[in-house]
Amino acid sequence: MKRGAVLLVSTFVLALIAVVATFVGSKVRGQAVYTVPVGRVSSLYSNPAYHGALAVDVRTGHALVATTAGLSLVDIRRGTILSTILIPQGGSLTMAAEAGTFLVASAEVSLLDADRGMVMHMARATMYPVNMVVDRRTQRAFVLNGRGYGGHVLVVELRTGKVLRDMVVSENSTMDIGDFAVDHHTNRFFVAVPTDDSVRVFNGSTCALVAVSAVARFPHAIAVDERTGHVFVATNRGVTMLDGGTGKVLRATDLGAAPTTLVTDVRSRRVFVIVSANDSFGVAEGIRGIGMLDTGSGRLLRTIPVPENSNAAAIAVDEQANRVYITSQGPLDPTQSQTFLGNGTLYVLDAERGTLLRKLPVGVGPIAVAVDQPTGHVIVLNSGGTIRTTDAWNWMPSWLRVRLPLVSQHPSLTQIVPGSVSVIDAAR
Repeated sequence: MKRGAVLLVSTFVLALIAVVATFVGSKVRGQAVYTVPVGRVSSLYSNPAYHGALAVDVRTGHALVATTAGLSLVDIRRGTILSTILIPQGGSLTMAAEAGTFLVASAEVSLLDADRGMVMHMARATMYPVNMVVDRRTQRAFVLNGRGYGGHVLVVELRTGKVLRDMVVSENSTMDIGDFAVDHHTNRFFVAVPTDDSVRVFNGSTCALVAVSAVARFPHAIAVDERTGHVFVATNRGVTMLDGGTGKVLRATDLGAAPTTLVTDVRSRRVFVIVSANDSFGVAEGIRGIGMLDTGSGRLLRTIPVPENSNAAAIAVDEQANRVYITSQGPLDPTQSQTFLGNGTLYVLDAERGTLLRKLPVGVGPIAVAVDQPTGHVIVLNSGGTIRTTDAWNWMPSWLRVRLPLVSQHPSLTQIVPGSVSVIDAAR
């Protein structure tokens, strides 16, 4: 009788220690203001090159998240899901927020009210959207529609959601479209075409082709610095800088590896580039570092090292706070496909000096990041997925473990974690 009581008391004490340790650890790591479960994020939207998984409207404080169940409308300032919106979905999806509305492109183009999530307008279009850019000056959105369609750009009126024009980027039906960006000051937009290693420059008002610029192999991501008018193109070996007015190549910076994505910061006059480590096929295996370039000269100023195989997925700039945010999914389990070894990380950088200020924990598989400017909070979408777990009782002697009834003898070493939205106060 006494032996059984001792075992029960031991089990209770050990469980209490585990609970206290978990609580204390969460308080130490307590950077998250809210963590909102959103269910499963489909793999159709989890590719960061499509920019389609997350949109944040700063006017309402609401975010739109793409999941397999539909579009979840999340109140990021209260940490609640307001509604789930069902729209026709195709093989891909991209969306953007602007002044109290969400514009969503998938099988159709839909204009949603950001406050309540109501569909205000829907336009039919043959779609495989790759990216979307909003031109605030003209109150139009440009939706890049690629992969197998020859490359089209749909010009959409933000006020009504109507498709004003369907412009053909190329008549080549096998052409792949990589990415595009808009210069709001000059009203030019730029399309990366990895099929023929070029960047096409268009007039945003007339959609007329202005120039075709030959760049290094596989241009796949673009960012514009509106202060200098320079366009930065990620290629298979580095970054090419163009004159946005003429399309002339000004500089090619060899980074020794393929950037996965890049972003400009007008205030600090910097370009931040996620530089990946490559295998023999040129496929990104894990982050090698974060390159910082000068927007005026295109010169590489420094490389910020990060842990090997961090699998960085997304990047965002907060010009008001002078910060750059980069999400890292962390290494994958080498013995089991698509299994994470732990939670992801948010890297916080000083935008001017390029120094790493802090690393903050987020959820499993972070794939998108944005900033809620009124609050300064960082919004991270975590795709969730399978995660490798550890046996919490592995330290216990086997002779004691078999005698404790509440301790699992054969625990599962993997766990499926749902997707979530992390709202983080990165300044704390």
